[in-house]
Amino acid sequence: MKQLIFLFSVLAILSACNKSGGGLQGTKDLATEMDSISYAVGRFFAEQVAATGIDLNAQQMAQGLDDMNQDIENITEEQGMGIMRGFQQAIAMRQGAPFTKEDPAPFSVDSVCYVIGADFARNMKEFDVSLSSAAFLQGSEDFKTEAPSLVGDRQDALMQMLTTKIQEKQNAELAVKAESSIAEGKTFLAEKATEEGVKSTPSGLMYKVLTEGTGAMPVATDNVTVHYEGRLIDGTVFDSSIARGEPASFPLNGVIAGWTEGVQLMKTGAKYQFYIPQDLAYGLQGSPPNIPPGATLIFDVELISIDVDKEQ
Repeated sequence: MKQLIFLFSVLAILSACNKSGGGLQGTKDLATEMDSISYAVGRFFAEQVAATGIDLNAQQMAQGLDDMNQDIENITEEQGMGIMRGFQQAIAMRQGAPFTKEDPAPFSVDSVCYVIGADFARNMKEFDVSLSSAAFLQGSEDFKTEAPSLVGDRQDALMQMLTTKIQEKQNAELAVKAESSIAEGKTFLAEKATEEGVKSTPSGLMYKVLTEGTGAMPVATDNVTVHYEGRLIDGTVFDSSIARGEPASFPLNGVIAGWTEGVQLMKTGAKYQFYIPQDLAYGLQGSPPNIPPGATLIFDVELISIDVDKEQ
């Protein structure tokens, strides 16, 4: 998600902000779940803006959100980012000192507040989320005036609900992008399963013993030192300690599930080739920029040693 909430700035007064429809009214009628979420978000933003030491204009912040909800783009995303960057610099230079009547903010507070609302609404559109500007305004104003919260102790839970909605949308989009990778991976693994010497575990992990070891076998809580090379199923190498000329050491329970399970099958000195399905690798998220969503991975791994924890 783009940095949108707290990239505040100083450089311009946007006359366009004052060309909005205006006249927004708050509402205490939180009839829907989204109304309650909108109210909680309004309080959250008001708190964050107040922490910078400026006098929040809740009306302008809600107006920016409302305009963007209606596709009224008084400022471009680039212009908004410029304002935010400048404001951030101004706040940093003050090192926490609040603005006062004697030492006022050297920028248009109205413009900054408008951009905050507009930029947030613009980004929410990417996730098919549209907040109620009236409930948002009410939340902002209630925080500013220290009025009792209409959502009581549900503030954090409502913010988490918004986060969950965004994550669900992101996951759905990733699933669509990953469909082809997942299908290709399943075909690849099905073909591998017919090869001589390839074994599988109940989890779906597949492997081939290239060289058997003679030493001890690690457990998940051990630190291990290995040499490895990771490839996509098309042969693209995305990581290789072998190419770097230096083995890697790490806690075995701190890596992807396919590694944690697979390396525990090895005796020290062994070399295995692992075929790791996407759900035991990086899943729908992938690992940008080198591992796409839903990718099945191949790893050649040599278990060099099981390391004694130096802190023990």
